[in-house]
Amino acid sequence: MKKLGICLFALVFAVSTFGRSFSLKSQTINNNKGTHSYVQSSSKPITFGIDYSEDFESGATGWISTVNTSLATWHSDTFQAFGDTGKSWWMGGVPYINGYDNLWYQSITSPSIILPDSALTLAFKMNIAVEDVFTWDVYDGCDGCNVRISTDGGLTWTVLTNPTPAYDGNHFYCFAQHGEGNNMPGWAGTSGDWMNASFDLSAYANDTVMIRWVFASDPLTCTVNDNTLFGWQIDSINVAGVFTNDGEDTTGFTFASGTQQCVDRWVLIDSVSHSPTHSYQCVMDTNLVDALISPEIVIPANNDNPTLSYYVYCDMPDWDGNADSTMEDFYTINISTNNGKTWNSLAYDYATNGSDSGWVQRDSGVLGDGQFDVLDLSVYKGDTVRFRWLVMTDNNNDGGTGTGLYIDDINISSIGIEENKKEVSTYSLSNCSPNPFTRNTEIKYSIPGNNRTSVRIFNISGQEIVTLVDKEQKVGSYTVGWNGKDKNGKLVPTGMYLYQLKSGNFCETKKVVLMR
Repeated sequence: MKKLGICLFALVFAVSTFGRSFSLKSQTINNNKGTHSYVQSSSKPITFGIDYSEDFESGATGWISTVNTSLATWHSDTFQAFGDTGKSWWMGGVPYINGYDNLWYQSITSPSIILPDSALTLAFKMNIAVEDVFTWDVYDGCDGCNVRISTDGGLTWTVLTNPTPAYDGNHFYCFAQHGEGNNMPGWAGTSGDWMNASFDLSAYANDTVMIRWVFASDPLTCTVNDNTLFGWQIDSINVAGVFTNDGEDTTGFTFASGTQQCVDRWVLIDSVSHSPTHSYQCVMDTNLVDALISPEIVIPANNDNPTLSYYVYCDMPDWDGNADSTMEDFYTINISTNNGKTWNSLAYDYATNGSDSGWVQRDSGVLGDGQFDVLDLSVYKGDTVRFRWLVMTDNNNDGGTGTGLYIDDINISSIGIEENKKEVSTYSLSNCSPNPFTRNTEIKYSIPGNNRTSVRIFNISGQEIVTLVDKEQKVGSYTVGWNGKDKNGKLVPTGMYLYQLKSGNFCETKKVVLMR
């Protein structure tokens, strides 16, 4: 009880002493401007700080923008081939995933075919395993596939309707997501085995046509979430008896990823920015599926609680232009651990919860039905990752037209512990640095013996905010960082706080000022 009393007295004394006359003054602190800062794993633990920082003031080395969020994946393959022999056409199965990923748009197109004037049927075998149909708002399907026809050499395409078996829905979200509107039908779900499919081509007698099989996926469920979803396969194609293909001969077939409507609108600018002069902007347009992709970044393996933060100016007013409670224009953040081959959803940051008319720092987001207060990267410690800001818009501006999305000042920071095993003879708690701080500060301390050691943050009322260290530590000097967040990952408000070291019989408390 005596030890506890001494420590509580020190805390109360610190509160009463530091709380008498203190005023906050505004100041600007700029760190790591114009630099790329990578910190990689080593045998020596990494000091707390900014592990990666990009403000685009020295260009955008390693950053890329693209509208193609996937590779063309239709190909001839022996996987589950029809009749268990030879090859079939397969949408999926590229080396890094045995199926398909989110936000794919994949097509395979036949060569030109001159149709006769009779027996006008398109027939083929298909085997499908994609996300089940799901009804919400105006949509009755999520991921899906359909068949289209062109009579002008591929310049324009018409969806073939009334197939056998019937399409599973007539308003698939995946096609709307890729800018094709809300009235695109498709098949979905799992067939369980190969099945017959056919269309009546009577309306195209004597025409020269091309046939296209199209698959699209939305931003949520894919093979990464469910490894039974292998995608879509076709075989035994027969077009009115004048053209046949069994997946063995690829002559004349073409393969594509992405829609013709999409245009890359990401551009590095110097007219609007959070930091001095530069930021990345995705210029507003319809039918966007535009990605800004970071270079490969190492998330340190020996830092605690790595988090992502960035500044955003979100001028995308058409987030729900028709007031149907369905997102129309928005952006998502994704992360990849295999150099961009597949992507996992990290967060959504809808325009409704964005910055509206000014720059804001974002280190939180929404995923699925849940909202969380920190973009936590802990599960990626030790990984080499890429981040992707993906802007998606619909085919109209019924909610208004903005200037687009702006991204700046991207940081990955961590609460790390640095250990120095040099001889230490006394306890010490140094003044943290920087102080005042705006985002991160470091706390250095030394212990002369092996003891249970804790470092905690309190508010000026003596309430604990967060525990930074609470474990057995050996003699030595240490550094721990605080990122201005509480134990739930929420940013704490501007003000004065107390940091306290306890180890053995030693207890000392000092002040730190946080300025937002």
